[in-house]
Amino acid sequence: MITPEQMTALQDALEKIAEPVTDYIIKDVIRRIMEAGQITRTAEYLVKQAFWLRNSRDGLIVLLRKKNVPKAIINTFTKAADIVYKQMGAEPDEISDDILKAAIKLATQNFTNLTQTIGMVDPFGVALPMQQAYRSCTDYAFKMVLSGAQSYQQACYEASKNLIDQGVRVIDYESGRHTSVDAAIRRNIFGGMGLMVEQLEEHLHDQMGANGWELSAHEACAKDHEPYQGRQFTNAQYERLNGTATSPGILKRRIGTLNCKHIAFPVILGVQKPIYSQKELADMRARNRAGVTFEGKHYTMYEATQMQRQIERAIRNQKRRITAFEQLPGQQDKLRAARIKYIALSRKYKEFSSVAGLRTQDARLLVEDFGPSQERRAYQVEQSA
Repeated sequence: MITPEQMTALQDALEKIAEPVTDYIIKDVIRRIMEAGQITRTAEYLVKQAFWLRNSRDGLIVLLRKKNVPKAIINTFTKAADIVYKQMGAEPDEISDDILKAAIKLATQNFTNLTQTIGMVDPFGVALPMQQAYRSCTDYAFKMVLSGAQSYQQACYEASKNLIDQGVRVIDYESGRHTSVDAAIRRNIFGGMGLMVEQLEEHLHDQMGANGWELSAHEACAKDHEPYQGRQFTNAQYERLNGTATSPGILKRRIGTLNCKHIAFPVILGVQKPIYSQKELADMRARNRAGVTFEGKHYTMYEATQMQRQIERAIRNQKRRITAFEQLPGQQDKLRAARIKYIALSRKYKEFSSVAGLRTQDARLLVEDFGPSQERRAYQVEQSA
């Protein structure tokens, strides 16, 4: 079966797909906003804007090809399938290969669909598709400077403020709701990987003539799955618990979906003993409840892992704010504040991880356009504050 550590590594690999997309769009939009604010004739602006709008989509497509996104999805899904078969001591066959190919095709298609709904929040607080948002942001900067309503520096900041604060979004055009790109990828592609693993395990279940399932167990388990992890179930019991992809069961969050790291693997009841004893499972629950206390607040170990993820996201966002303010004219005060906050978050991350006994994950903190020189300047500013 796939261990929680392996599942986390697979999820991290897929989540990284979103990083270049986010960084590219933020950098590109701000550059166009700054150009728009420098143009003094309407005719010239309209010609340049048409060029920007055409290239905004083309540039993103080129980036995705350059980053080999389809290949990254294929590699990650293939690795997940390999782990399932190696753990069960089985060999892939034609049916399992078909499951893998179908999952890869669907995941790649889902990612393509996500890129087609990418957008951002414009200066007026409206979530718009990417090209419309480009138009709204550049229109704002051009008109405010041309009319004299705002200075060049102020107009560029106001035009890009919501993009800096909220990042790149994925928009549901039917409901109008929008979410971050990394959250949308996690929900769609991670969910697809979980369903693929489930189908492979079901195929192995039938191959070996199993009559039950065992749910994997791990430390720092979420509250909704903790009562069930490590236990064995008959086929009927497990179906009532987990439901199916189209029919809900007792669990509102199906196994292997929505960031769940559990795997259900086939067993022959009465022959295969559970991997964990009842005492071991009870000890896991006790350690989870004991958790840690940080800055006067108690966290279960599960809550501590979620807090660690939250700080990691905050650090990535702060790095993007720094690179954005480095581009924008006349934003030295905001750049200085962003650098100081980044250092404070970095220290909090290390301290919280140490108190919680969690390993820090430097790979999760990487942002493409933030390098050693930005890191060095941030520390220099913080030390002089």
